Amino acid sequence: MASPLDISVAEARAIVLRVSRCNGWHEPELEATTDPRVLESIANLRRHLADTVQTYVSLIFLVVLFWLIPSSIAEDIGSVRGRFILELTQNVEDCSFAVANSHHQTRWLSFEVHPERIIVESNQDGFNENDVSQICRTGRSWKRQQHGFVGEKGIGFKAVFQVASRVHIQSNAFSFYFVYRSDGTVTERMGIVTPLLADDPIPLDRRPLTRMTLTPNNTRYENLVAHFDKVHPTLLLFLSKIQEIKITAHRQLRGKTITTFSKEASWEATPTNLTLLIKTVEEEVEVLGIDPEISRYYIFRYQITGLSEDEARPERNGCEVVLAFQVDESDRPMRPTQYDVFAYLPVGNFGFNVSFML
Repeated sequence: MASPLDISVAEARAIVLRVSRCNGWHEPELEATTDPRVLESIANLRRHLADTVQTYVSLIFLVVLFWLIPSSIAEDIGSVRGRFILELTQNVEDCSFAVANSHHQTRWLSFEVHPERIIVESNQDGFNENDVSQICRTGRSWKRQQHGFVGEKGIGFKAVFQVASRVHIQSNAFSFYFVYRSDGTVTERMGIVTPLLADDPIPLDRRPLTRMTLTPNNTRYENLVAHFDKVHPTLLLFLSKIQEIKITAHRQLRGKTITTFSKEASWEATPTNLTLLIKTVEEEVEVLGIDPEISRYYIFRYQITGLSEDEARPERNGCEVVLAFQVDESDRPMRPTQYDVFAYLPVGNFGFNVSFML
């Protein structure tokens, strides 16, 4: 498979058109030269497909709703509308960062929140043909067969349509967008799986770069910002690829704030590592600098094998259990009343009574 950086703009456009046509889309100018009976058949098929897609999307949102477990982290950014932050983080975590690694660059993800748009960027390697095809599929995730990937159930990307009516994706040579309305026409309902061509790929000198621009729907801006305000540094704790998350929020009264979460950990392959989570906040209206918040965790890893097979993860009989214990600057344990549980990303918290010695 070609490297994302080797795909030309012409090749990228051909890929997007091919995926769109697989879902019954056709260029409007073809209607003048096509038998009306054929057009009617295509319209009927798309109507039935739109109903099926809408049912699937509704099930996705129900899965998100019932999957959420109240917790200090998951209930904050894991609410039905706030879930998209976790899902987009998951999607980036599952991407390749070969170029960043080869140049010893930080692997980063950023969110910039404006009243009229949300811009999500990362320095992942970028989209290829399989990525474009998969992002338009319903319920056939390739990650089921892979080890070390977070994604499941096809929830990921489509969760953004809880807060957005239009999503424009630019990834190196690719530039395409989706327009979706659950109560709209057949074309609008099919928009969630039908990429449409745009004309502004990422400039060569800025690659690799992947950008998603979300146009908010009727979600109140204050509520959108509130979801991002609740992101916690521990979101990074069990991710193996993303090293930095930056959130820029444009506020109507306080101006712009930039919150950066970063992770520092030993590169040694040992069962136990000390990991630092660092949070910095910059206020546009704040004159004095704010000291970073640093949290210290000891990470313990253990491989478990011989597990029964799960149809959601075929051909896998093992997993890695990772425990993270927070300590103070003197390496003394800090014992919270609740312990957060992660499946890479936060799932919930439970009143485990855990003690340990260093």
